[in-house]
Amino acid sequence: MHSKKAIKQYVGQLLSLSMENGRVNAERVDAVLNSVRNHATKSEIKPILKQYLHVIRREIAKTEAVVEHVGPLSGTSLQTVLARLSLTAGTTVSAVTRENPALIAGMRVRLGDDVYDSSVAGRLALIASEVN
Repeated sequence: MHSKKAIKQYVGQLLSLSMENGRVNAERVDAVLNSVRNHATKSEIKPILKQYLHVIRREIAKTEAVVEHVGPLSGTSLQTVLARLSLTAGTTVSAVTRENPALIAGMRVRLGDDVYDSSVAGRLALIASEVN
């Protein structure tokens, strides 16, 4: 199983085994890791685990929004954002919040590869790119 294609296919199967109700399940991930540790050869472990980490991170990012904000963020605002993201994603989305004064005002939300930016800094950057 040394080819990249074979490893990707195998990791796809491992990812399927790691999921429960459309979300990554920590206990299943632990079981998958134990299985890889016990059955893969020493030369296979590193590429398998590297690819597995990549796909697990990508799956988690689909259901965990990173919400950057300036100053206090009300629970109501956060719940509204999460409700809309959950509708868009088709699954329940949780949040990690981070204060980011560089935004000046507003918020920036990242869910997977999507970024929703309603910050003053984002709007100023957009205006600056249009001028240049």
